[in-house]
Amino acid sequence: MSGIVGILNLNGAPVDQQLLRRMTDSMAFRGPDAQSVWQRNQIGFGHTLLRTTDEAADEHQPFSFDDLVWIVADARIDGREDLVRTLNATGRDASLQRPDVELILHAYQVWGEACVEHLLGDFAFAIWDETKLRLFCARDHFGVKPFFYAQLGDCLVFSNTLNTVRLHPAVSDELNEQTIADFLLTGYNYENAATVFASILRLPAANTLVCTMNSLRMCNYWSLPVDGYIRYKRSGEYVEHFNELLYKAVADRIRNDCVAVSMSGGLDSTMIATATNNLLSADGQSNKLQAFTLVYDHLIPDRERHYSNLAAQSLGIPIHFLPLDNYGLYERWDRPELQASEPNDFPFSAFVFDYLSGMARHSRVRLTGEGGDSLLCPSESYFTRLLKNGRVDLLARYIGRHLWLHGQIPPLGFRSVVKRWLGRQQTWQWQYPVWFNQDFARQLNLRARLQQLEGEPPSIHPTRPEAYNQLNNGYWASYFEKWDPGMTRVPIEGRHPLFDPRLVEYLLAIPPIPWCVNKELFRVSMQGWLPDEIRYRKKSPLAGNAVYELLQQKGNEWVDNFSPTPMLEKFVDRRAIPKLVGEQDVNQLWLNIRPLGLNMWLQNFKLGDFNSN
Repeated sequence: MSGIVGILNLNGAPVDQQLLRRMTDSMAFRGPDAQSVWQRNQIGFGHTLLRTTDEAADEHQPFSFDDLVWIVADARIDGREDLVRTLNATGRDASLQRPDVELILHAYQVWGEACVEHLLGDFAFAIWDETKLRLFCARDHFGVKPFFYAQLGDCLVFSNTLNTVRLHPAVSDELNEQTIADFLLTGYNYENAATVFASILRLPAANTLVCTMNSLRMCNYWSLPVDGYIRYKRSGEYVEHFNELLYKAVADRIRNDCVAVSMSGGLDSTMIATATNNLLSADGQSNKLQAFTLVYDHLIPDRERHYSNLAAQSLGIPIHFLPLDNYGLYERWDRPELQASEPNDFPFSAFVFDYLSGMARHSRVRLTGEGGDSLLCPSESYFTRLLKNGRVDLLARYIGRHLWLHGQIPPLGFRSVVKRWLGRQQTWQWQYPVWFNQDFARQLNLRARLQQLEGEPPSIHPTRPEAYNQLNNGYWASYFEKWDPGMTRVPIEGRHPLFDPRLVEYLLAIPPIPWCVNKELFRVSMQGWLPDEIRYRKKSPLAGNAVYELLQQKGNEWVDNFSPTPMLEKFVDRRAIPKLVGEQDVNQLWLNIRPLGLNMWLQNFKLGDFNSN
């Protein structure tokens, strides 16, 4: 993931080259291959290059065809053959052998701001059009690539690295109190356009930003479809179509010398590993793929080592294990490489850094199976709607097929629905913290805020409302950012084939029964490729909680004795935080550990370490 930065002085003043270089230097960890800046009058771009595709061998950024329209990008473009064919049909001279940044610029030259409607992939880019005195910026469909910006009076600053934006002297360190409150309430930021800093914003996923000398506007260019409807005569056609799209999504993400895959022993990641291995083997490059797995061997019950090793043996690929048993809570939290740009409630940043660093020694590209649970989550509302509409015949046919294939009735969720109707099933809810500073809580009306966040989302999609709402949740962009080099400081690019828009649109259009029940589509597609022990493994969370287990051990009493920074007291009443050691409720543990995580972040923030990339 290359680093990008830009400064636009709206009053026409020339860009400070020394500042631009310093901001570009701050991203050197993102792009060790090349570093360059370009500046002309009131506009300046900086770029640090991480080569992750074969076509990037001679890539240079910032880039221009004509010295009038310039681009800086952190991007991987998918569906390149179709895009090049379409571009050349308009008279452009696009080539598959050229870097992705050039394809984006070709697209802009043809379609202008509508270019994003023709682009697939993960991207964050900015284009300066000298002919229109216009800055055009865009972020990909699901927000895999970050994009931060700040409008500072007569200046606009942007970057895909939050701390880089902070280096501009006009950017204030004032905190966004609503973002802090949401973090303390839920563990992450619910406002997809906000950051923890009041003057710095995020460009939301699937949005463009256009800045001229006298205006700034944002526009959404894509949203999850709700009108897709695919019905085939043969059940095998659903699997064939899925496999076609899956292999396209994976192929578009392995255009480089070697690949690492984050592979647990579950179905989603092993399916991605299988597709990757099959594609590479077909090209005689099966030795390019290696698997990496996080395991517990004794701290908590965990069979990931067994299942992931079984998958690796079946595929014939090397696998590397990182045991997590001996990592302590907030281990190495004060080391510069572990100092996150925003607060988080995850106390194991050390093993994330070690895990990614191990993969980065093999590859600059990391594939994941993220998204499978959301894409194929059960659709209880659809099942009950079939009953209400009298479509017992359709429901019976689907149930019969599942019974014939698996020897049991599919878990359609009727029992859960009935329990909710009878008031006998407890649904999980956010818990209001007892330790809020009361003045702060009253000022932001945090009880009402929690009720707002707990509200039932509208049922928008006609057959897959649960999947639609999960995929549309701002959680995913937040999750991707937590694994981005801007947060981890490890130069390795995460790629997520299941978040390919082509694949997502297909999976939202097919019949929920039987294909979304117990991930039937994934299991059938892997028949003959993965051992049945993995294909039919039931989805199950870890049988224990690492935070809970560590707090049962001696030496962790410090978590209940930390000294609050003066800044924490504005948000939290330190005296009201319950003891973590001895707490039996895991949900309470995760809730009550957030003030500690925020305190550690504030300590680094206070020391100014965030401004020393």
